[in-house]
This record gives sequence, structure tokens and C-alpha cells, in this order.
Amino acid sequence: MVNKMKVKSNRKSFANVNEEENGDFDDYEEPKKWYNEIAEDSQNLEKCTEQVLIELKDEAKKCNDAEVANYNIKNSKRNSNYQWMKTIMSKGTVSDKIAAHTISIQDNPVCNLDKIRNLVGMVKVGKKKECIAVIDTLQELFLSDLLLPDKKLRAFHQRPLSEINELSSGNAVTRRKLLSVWYFEDQLKEVYTQFVLALNTVAHDTVESNKEKAVSAMYKLLAGNPEQEKNLLIYIINKLGDPSQKVASKAIYCLTQLLYEHSNMQGVVLNEIEKLLFRPNISSRAQYYSLCFLSQFHLNHEGRDVARNLIEVYFSFFKALVKKV
Repeated sequence: MVNKMKVKSNRKSFANVNEEENGDFDDYEEPKKWYNEIAEDSQNLEKCTEQVLIELKDEAKKCNDAEVANYNIKNSKRNSNYQWMKTIMSKGTVSDKIAAHTISIQDNPVCNLDKIRNLVGMVKVGKKKECIAVIDTLQELFLSDLLLPDKKLRAFHQRPLSEINELSSGNAVTRRKLLSVWYFEDQLKEVYTQFVLALNTVAHDTVESNKEKAVSAMYKLLAGNPEQEKNLLIYIINKLGDPSQKVASKAIYCLTQLLYEHSNMQGVVLNEIEKLLFRPNISSRAQYYSLCFLSQFHLNHEGRDVARNLIEVYFSFFKALVKKV
């Protein structure tokens, strides 16, 4: 989660907020995670028709919209800072906008999907100041508050839609809650994909420090959660061919750290490096940095097959070079 002390300091930076309204932040209690609000459902999916899927997703959106509207109405009546927070989000400084969005999202992610979208929308190369400032915040938010621990988010069609009546036991309130959360998770999966794509765009910026920032963020996301792991890995590996030596070196460092933290990824990382090495029209620079990485490839005692494959990659590359001579 975005560090409590970090959020605390951001809250104090807002103008004209007295301590009585904010309360004692030292008494802060960790809110319940959004994915713990409903019971775990069945993984055995029975396919429903396309029409039923469309109708249920439309119903789910309406349920989520209603929950969001109810949340906003309650806040506007009971929370004295609600209107002030809305003003900060639209007219505050960049850091205060980010902090206000973060606090709202942490309070109730399901009812603040639009705030998550707003933050992701700031990750644009054209908005240099906002872009760099928001990357760290989003990275921490996704890893600690939004993504599921140790497993991937599920799209709406991956839910047991045919069992909705049984899961809700015929209770209308439970049904609405289930559909609302399922819809949120579906949309969150899409928003996270957009964030990863935005990071990859920043990784191709003309500013070296921005590219390093994006590579570092992608590595932390990859190391911290399986969501979008294939794309994140490919994006980082592609930076081995970056024109900047610093960026290529950053990619090597991140990949090396990844193998130390997740030795079970040795095989998949090696496979992707092999694909890069033998990619048509690949630059010699990318091949050079790929070999630099392979020269420090982390192996363990259980990785005999990986070690064997690593040697085969070396020999295959050597043969390919000889043929070119």
C-alpha cells in the first residue's frame, strides 16, 4: 500500500485542514481489502451464452454504478472533507492531486474506479511532471491495494455467471454486491493493462531518466505480482536493445534481481532472451547486452535443465555467428 506515513505527510500538505476534521492518523486502521468483501467462488466455469454474458455484465455495471452513487451521497452528507477533496483533485498541485486520489482509492477502491483511471491517465509522456510523479504511487497502489495477492485478476466472463443465483442464495443485496465486485475486477484488469502499456510507452521516451524509471517500475510490478507478467517481462527484455547504455544496464540489473527473487522464472526468462537473440533484424547492441545478461544468469541446484538450455543457447548463437562470417 502507499505508505501510511507517505499518505499522512501528503494529507498535512493540504491547505486549511484542521486536525479535528482529519482525526488522529496514528489511530489509522488498515481497511478491509476489496477482494475480501465477497466469498471465494467456484473456479469450475460453466459457459453461458453470449447474450446472457452481455445482460449480466450490463446488470453488473448498473450495480456498480448504484454502489458508487450511494457511496458518494453518503460521503457528501457525512464527510466534511468530501467537497474539499473533490476540489483538490481538480485544482490542486500535482502532488496534492495524486495524494487526494490515492486517499480516495484506498478508502474504497470499488467505488473509486474513476480515480484509478484518472491516475493512470497521468502516465503520459506528454505530461512529464505528472507522469513521473504518479508512477511510484500507482505501482505501490496496485501492488498493495488493488491487485490480488499471488494470483491474476479475473475478467467478467471468467466468473461463474451461471451460478450467480446459487452464490447469492436468492438474496438481491448479495447478488448486487457480487456483480458489482465482479464488474470492478473486470475493469481493474483493463485499467492495469493500460498502466503497463503506458509504462512501456514511457520506457521509449527520449529522456533517459524517464526510461529508467519506467523499467524499474515494470520490474517491481513483475516481481511483486503475476498480473501481466508475460508482457512486463517482454517489455523489460526489449530494453536490452535500448540505445542508452544506462537503460540497457538497468534492464540487465532488473532481470538479474528478478531471477534472484523468483528462481522459478529462470526458464521463461531464458526462453524470452533466446527469442530476442534470434529475432530477425535484431541489433548487435541488443544481442551484446543479452549476452552480458546471460553471462551473469542466476542458476541454482534445481536448475539443471535451465543450465543445459543456457549452454545450448550459447552454442546456437555461436553457430549462427559463424554462418554469417
